[in-house]
Formats: sequence, structure tokens, C-alpha cells
Amino acid sequence: MKNIFTIVFLFITLFCSAQKNTPAANEPFKIGYINIDSVLMNLKDYPTQVKILEAFRKQLTAQFEVKNLEFEQKYKDFQEKEKSYTEEQKNEKFAELQKLDQELAKLRNDANQQIGNKENELLVPLNEKILKAIDVVAKAKGYSHIAD
Repeated sequence: MKNIFTIVFLFITLFCSAQKNTPAANEPFKIGYINIDSVLMNLKDYPTQVKILEAFRKQLTAQFEVKNLEFEQKYKDFQEKEKSYTEEQKNEKFAELQKLDQELAKLRNDANQQIGNKENELLVPLNEKILKAIDVVAKAKGYSHIAD
């Protein structure tokens, strides 16, 4: 999702800079069209970057699953033995479960943030490469605007 926002931001920047350099009023606009996603997917580096991102995502998912299984096991154990616990033990076990639940939520949020950062690290350079190429072609062909 951040990748899309980055592309849109860079596209708007390119579009605005192209508007500053518009031809005189008597010259027609020359508009070019491009599908940036299609270009991105056809770059030779793209499959490699996607594989790296997926491996990173799987690694974080595995870490989360281990913690989640621990939580589920402790919760199941709590439910099975709840009647035999004293009130103090119940409170203690419940507090432990709440702490684990909070750790899971933090782990999930951290993982999502790390995945977003990794996606930016891997894919933003490719997007910048595409936008530079678009700019070069646009100037060479005399396009005043490029639309995605």
C-alpha cells in the first residue's frame, strides 16, 4: 500500500514539475500514458525484490505464530484449570494472559511496520528508477504531461 502512495506522490511531483515547464500558449500539449505497475512488474529486479519481501514476511509470520500458539496453549490451560484455581491464582493467570495478548498485539504492529519499511527499502529504488526513465523519455520525446 505504501508502494502505491510512493508512486502516486512521485507521479504528482513529476506532473507538477512538468506543468511548470509547459510550452507556450500556442504550442499544443503532448501527453504520454504509461502503466507504471506493468513496467515495475517487468523490471528484472522486481521478482528478486518480491521474493526477498515474501521471505521476510514469512519469517515475521512464523515468529508471530510461535507466540500465538504459546498464548492459545496458556489460555486453553487456564480454561481447563480455572475452577481449581484460587481467586488469587485466577487473577495472576489472567494477568499473564493479558500480558501475552498485549505482546501479541505489539508484535503484530511491529511486524506490519517492519514489512512496510522493508517494502519501501526494496521497491522504492525501483520506482525511482522508473520515474527517472519516464522523465528522460518525456523530455526526449517532448511530452508536457505523463499520465499513469
